[in-house]
Amino acid sequence: MWQGGYEFPGQSYAGRFRHAEGFDRCVSCHGAHQTRVALKECTGCHRGVADFRAIRTTPLDILGKGDTRAGIAVVIDDLRVRLGAEIMAYASKVTGRPIVCSATAYPYFFNYLNANGVVDESEMAFPNRYRSWTPRLMRASYNYQFTGKDPGAFAHNCRYAIELLIDSLKDLARAAPVEVTGLVRP
Repeated sequence: MWQGGYEFPGQSYAGRFRHAEGFDRCVSCHGAHQTRVALKECTGCHRGVADFRAIRTTPLDILGKGDTRAGIAVVIDDLRVRLGAEIMAYASKVTGRPIVCSATAYPYFFNYLNANGVVDESEMAFPNRYRSWTPRLMRASYNYQFTGKDPGAFAHNCRYAIELLIDSLKDLARAAPVEVTGLVRP
């Protein structure tokens, strides 16, 4: 469940996320007629958790920061922020054409015209779409966009999301200075 990212050759990727017995189908967590998740269903195993995003699914220090207690959602958010910043840095350094991403405006990636720290309405126009793609930039951008489209990635298949994000960062690091020291792939 929840796959479809760019998978790098030579790497293995998590298959379908098999949660605990009885929690391996969408309706096991989400009501059949609504998409809300009942936290009480989670607290049987994840005791003391008041927020889904605080659930930790691995003892690994994935970010290499000495933190093994932050919720896995925080880890994924951190990796996405890092990848987004590195995509922007790579595009500027390698292609000479700065890039900016919008989560809502198709085709999502645009020429970054003013480097003001945000994507402006004027930049989010189809004629301003980004076209200076390298294969490496395309792979990283695809995985960045893919992992961002599921706000529940931390519950649906966190291992897969983390693998895609770390592999994308490491791929960018082959061509530009990207700090990947300490990252631990689950």
